[in-house]
Amino acid sequence: MKSQFLYLLSFFWLAFVVSNAALSPEVYSKIKLPNTQIPKVIKDVLPHTDHNSNSSQKVYLGNFDFGLWPWHHAATEKEIRELKDDHNNFLYKPYFFENDLKKGNIINFPSFNDKNDAPFLSPKREEILCNFIRVMVDFMLSELRTNNIQAITTEVQGESTQVFQKYTMEKVEEIADRKNMVCHKVNYPYAVHYCHVGGRTKTFMVSMIGVDGTKVKTLSVCHQDTSFWTPKGLPFVVLNVKPRTTPICHFLPNDQIVIFPSKRAIN
Repeated sequence: MKSQFLYLLSFFWLAFVVSNAALSPEVYSKIKLPNTQIPKVIKDVLPHTDHNSNSSQKVYLGNFDFGLWPWHHAATEKEIRELKDDHNNFLYKPYFFENDLKKGNIINFPSFNDKNDAPFLSPKREEILCNFIRVMVDFMLSELRTNNIQAITTEVQGESTQVFQKYTMEKVEEIADRKNMVCHKVNYPYAVHYCHVGGRTKTFMVSMIGVDGTKVKTLSVCHQDTSFWTPKGLPFVVLNVKPRTTPICHFLPNDQIVIFPSKRAIN
């Protein structure tokens, strides 16, 4: 079976920089993907100046460490313990059901601001990655079968001062109902996104407000087919369900990206 997983080093928009040095990333992006805006999380860290490649090897850490996906291995005691308080109650549930996404629902959740500020690779190294990244672009276009795509990220207004807080859902909008691609920023000295095809999914944009006034428009991906997930994986432990019985959803913090064919491409 064709692999659904692919590491995207410095993400595919970097290909626009190395493919034609005379064009800016924004211009080249417009040529190749005419109906797609570069997500803010990518635009903010595109290289504008030459950096000293030896100046730092700091590993940039976000609030969310996805690591190897929790549905592909049995949940460990440590993973479960980190989600619970001293009385064995869940502090919050990172996974939930599709019917939980409804106006007025209240959830307890940590910050959606991941704060992973890893920069893109130095321009001096970009030519090394040129051919590799071109393959990644081809992968995205072949999997989604169109260059008329949308790329959307979670948006956070305000800065929560609490580790956890209650959020009230004010609006839930389904924005896609087919195969998508999700890119997660991982812990690394440079901006590295781990991208994978999500299979049968529904994608929602959920507008919420926290008790401290923080406003969030967060992406939620609901996986419709969980038959290939590990039965003892963390999602099933948290929700106490079995594979293939129900869609399972999760939120994405603000440095993750969902890419999917636009409605015009679908129609």
